[in-house]
Amino acid sequence: MEVCIAILDVEGMTCDSCVKNIESNVGKLPGLISIQVTLSSKEALVKVDKTVISVDAVAEKINDMGFIATVRNPPKDGIATGPSSESTAEGKEADSSPATKGASPR
Repeated sequence: MEVCIAILDVEGMTCDSCVKNIESNVGKLPGLISIQVTLSSKEALVKVDKTVISVDAVAEKINDMGFIATVRNPPKDGIATGPSSESTAEGKEADSSPATKGASPR
């Protein structure tokens, strides 16, 4: 199993019913380990077995349901969660970690 964690931006959700609908329908996909959709931030945290399903396929399923889902960052080495994969994966704010630690704008 090769685990990939990603954040998807999800537009078009208006209520908790949308959240539950996405979680219950997408949650049935083979290879999807977990999905946590948040209405207030309009995002979905997904964990997949990338040997079975891709993050893009999960986004496509959400799009097929009438929402607009895009992968926030392309997966790299199995993780695509934004600034801090550990903090974000635990559901905590990640804005205290620099996104490009040690990077120089040269």
